[in-house]
Amino acid sequence: MISMHTHPKAQIVDIAVASEAFPRHSEPTFIERRDGTLLVAWQEFLRSGHRAEDTAPSRIAMMESTDEGRSWHSHRVVAETPPGDVNVYSPNFIRVGETIFLLVMIYHQLEGGKELISSLRRYRSRDEGRSFEEDDWVWRREHYQVASGVARVLPSGRILLPFVKQCGVMWGPGDHLDASCLYSDDGGESWQRIGQWLKLPMRGTMEPHVAAAGEGRVAMVMRNQLGSVFAAFSEDDGLTWSLPQTTGLSSPESCPELVSDPRTGDLILIWNHAPYDPGFTSHFGRRTPLSLARSRDGGATWEKVADLRSEPLGCYSNPVAFVTRPGRWIIAYFHTHYTPEGRMDLSGISLQSVVLEADFFG
Repeated sequence: MISMHTHPKAQIVDIAVASEAFPRHSEPTFIERRDGTLLVAWQEFLRSGHRAEDTAPSRIAMMESTDEGRSWHSHRVVAETPPGDVNVYSPNFIRVGETIFLLVMIYHQLEGGKELISSLRRYRSRDEGRSFEEDDWVWRREHYQVASGVARVLPSGRILLPFVKQCGVMWGPGDHLDASCLYSDDGGESWQRIGQWLKLPMRGTMEPHVAAAGEGRVAMVMRNQLGSVFAAFSEDDGLTWSLPQTTGLSSPESCPELVSDPRTGDLILIWNHAPYDPGFTSHFGRRTPLSLARSRDGGATWEKVADLRSEPLGCYSNPVAFVTRPGRWIIAYFHTHYTPEGRMDLSGISLQSVVLEADFFG
């Protein structure tokens, strides 16, 4: 097993460390300026009791890196939770020519219950991310959710945004999610939904991620409760999809990331390669190790490359990967630990990354 602590082509970087005031940093997205400066935006949670629950107050923070992700600086806040709303969530950067869009989900709580709905706000930057202005809405007050860092500009120019529809009450009666995609063929100015919902049993298809897998071909992976990474494929740039099927790669209920290697076109999967354990305290198993696999045939078969992080009591979750123009890989995730009882420690969650040199894959 490869140790990322000692591997000469890998470096573990703290992006944002949990503190008393900000106990959770998670769900990032990345973009690169024309001058090579990197921007990261993520969820910065404010103290709410002693835990960093998903519904704790949050804001979207941003920093930049001038050394391809090996250090970060110039902290600022780009989006606050609007008064009366639950929090802001799941940032997504999209570059369209000289414009950088930032999509931010806002959670609203319906009056008289725990049910959440969301809106997706679009911010626009015309100065390479130095400033953002509120611009428009992608959707308003829908039972939709989107994960962070999942927006993809396909080789055709189409922008694909995978998301899910909440069926039933989140964490309550009838909790179930179906996946679909929004797409834009006019540079993110307007959005349409494909006419298909991708479904799985139990809690359904969660946190879908997509990547280009050849001319017109797109792959999708998704979190689920069935014991392995499931995948679906499109041959028409994301308009229609095959039925989700298992890849055979074991996994608990956790979020997988999927990226296309710009050098080779290979698909790179980052996920928790851990045993499926229905008797475990949370999420059908531990979210460790955080592993990396490669497919050379568009997602038909997979070969495991490395365990990026593998401490037995570590928890490495919700990975997001970004490849710089020079070819360096930044694989970010939130990091916490498991308690002796097997629960995720929500008193402190930090945002970390493994930075891989351009020739890590050979």
